[in-house]
Amino acid sequence: NRYILIMEVPKKDRPFVFVRCLTYNHEKYIEDALKGFVMQKTDFPFLAVVIDDCSTDGTADIVRRYEAQYPDIIKGIYLPHNFRQTREDKRPYYQEYVDKATYWAECEGDDYWTDPYKLQKQVDFMEAHPECTVTFHRYDILQQEEQKWRKDRCGVYLQQNQDFVELTLPMYFENWVTQPCTMIYRKGTYLGQDKPYHGYKDQHLIYHLLNEGKGFILNFNGAVYRENRGGIHGRTPVIQQSRLAVQVAQELYQYNGKTAVLKKNLIQTLDWAIECEKRCDGGSKRVLCSFVIQRFLLVKSIRRMIRQLWL
Repeated sequence: NRYILIMEVPKKDRPFVFVRCLTYNHEKYIEDALKGFVMQKTDFPFLAVVIDDCSTDGTADIVRRYEAQYPDIIKGIYLPHNFRQTREDKRPYYQEYVDKATYWAECEGDDYWTDPYKLQKQVDFMEAHPECTVTFHRYDILQQEEQKWRKDRCGVYLQQNQDFVELTLPMYFENWVTQPCTMIYRKGTYLGQDKPYHGYKDQHLIYHLLNEGKGFILNFNGAVYRENRGGIHGRTPVIQQSRLAVQVAQELYQYNGKTAVLKKNLIQTLDWAIECEKRCDGGSKRVLCSFVIQRFLLVKSIRRMIRQLWL
């Protein structure tokens, strides 16, 4: 395989990969994620830490079964109550594993990996490219209820014969081409977690990773991102998604130097949110006016403001 053994590293210096898997009521899906972990073939150690947020179905039982069968690969953490509801920090429960890690990988309990060399390919690339803070790869999207498949959007940047492409901040903001299940990043990179963000989202994380170093999309398909109505994204109406996106774009712009790239991202996000407020169920004239005024203050276009308010 063209990604394997890009660089030989002495065994004593081999990295350790921490894989975080957050799960809640994923009884129907979690076994796919666990199978994706245990099938990984690497020449370095890794540990998949599965944090069950007090599921009320059989998720924890499935994790315990795999933990007993694969104790060197799977570590289950079973939270005493639902931390998402209480907004408590889960990290103290798995910090000891993070402290040992060279790299951090993600895969939520309703997504799964499909390439047994996924970790090896990404780690080999990052070991050979110390300027690289994060790598992604291609993935398929499964709409669970309708059993419909579609491709990711990486094709807008990756040609068929390219092994990889650099993902810059303007490219990232222009097209959402990533999902956490494809990501591995270098631990020790500044992630902006000391900034006064209202909740720390994937967009915050990926912004700081790309701002601190280089990110790359590797041209292999290694995961399935599952869309299902039981997932957090699936349960969230579009109008709420758009308002949250504006909040994140505002925070990135306000707390990171108000750069031209972040300003453009905020304007584009406001344009989308304005259309959602006008056309989606649950739209609010008050919120619409707020977004239009925010956009005017960024661009100073009276004509655009009038058109967005009345058309």
